[in-house]
Amino acid sequence: MPDLSATITTVGVGGAQHTVSVSVEDRSHMDYPMLLGRDILEHYRVDVRRRADSDQPAERSGEE
Repeated sequence: MPDLSATITTVGVGGAQHTVSVSVEDRSHMDYPMLLGRDILEHYRVDVRRRADSDQPAERSGEE
């Protein structure tokens, strides 16, 4: 069973600071170093068609 240790930290999103509880897990084998939950994202509009690291729309896979 994985160790689900948690800690409190501050995360900056769009110029705003949020104090959050985070689980500490080795994510080096994953695509993203951190995932943000609904408790933070509910304060923002999220356009799932765009990537944060690009001005280009995200590639779509599969059929609509």
